[in-house]
Amino acid sequence: IYQGALSQAQYSTVMNQLGDPERPKYLQYLENHDERRIASPVAGGSPDDSGFGGKNAGYQLAPLAYLYGAGPVLVYNGQEVGEPGAGVEGFGQEDGRTSIFDYWSLPELSKWVNGGAFDGGLLAADQVALRDFYADLLALSQDPSAMGAGYWGLEYHNNPGNFADCPDGFYSFARFEPGSGRVMVVVANFTPSQSASGKLRLPQDLVDAVGLGASASVRKVLDESGAVDQLVGMVTSAELVSAGFMVDLPDQRAHVFVIE
Repeated sequence: IYQGALSQAQYSTVMNQLGDPERPKYLQYLENHDERRIASPVAGGSPDDSGFGGKNAGYQLAPLAYLYGAGPVLVYNGQEVGEPGAGVEGFGQEDGRTSIFDYWSLPELSKWVNGGAFDGGLLAADQVALRDFYADLLALSQDPSAMGAGYWGLEYHNNPGNFADCPDGFYSFARFEPGSGRVMVVVANFTPSQSASGKLRLPQDLVDAVGLGASASVRKVLDESGAVDQLVGMVTSAELVSAGFMVDLPDQRAHVFVIE
């Protein structure tokens, strides 16, 4: 499923189209040879012709794509270092895509190759950080909850129409193995060009499907720094439903929590 320039509502519709039996059969990706690189600033005449304008978009979009289901994921050539597909490579011209027809090198990925040393010696610090983030995210995609059969979109529940302390820009979903007593919650900030803070709650029927006990810990396990293990709080299942837990998200970022 291509995570192109969709609105928050459109994104929610797309992500809820697949049922539990179908979800593991679909490849999840942000870039491929047919699409603009997400780091590309090149814009065209339609939403599908535009990149996301910078490599930091990966911090927001990659957790949504790669934790969506237990199926295969694709990190496209150089995505992990913010390759923008810049330059006139020949057949493709200046289009923000990576040509598959021409003999050329990806300039940002070449900094990782570093003349054959393959040590990232020419990467900038922010590229090293992005690559480390992708490595931690891919490791997290093997988490038991991320590999579980359950997916629960939370957009319908966590919105300011239901709860005044939930920002309109939050997009969230849960991944879990039914009855396991453990659930992963992914929260992204779609608020235009600003940070967002607020409460996130679990509906009672999700708590029941997960099989959460009377009390649980809420831990943040991924943010823009990569893998973390930060205790957010100890809560009862009833509090998860009524009061929720606090989420603070910088601009264009997604954080991941585990509740068990």
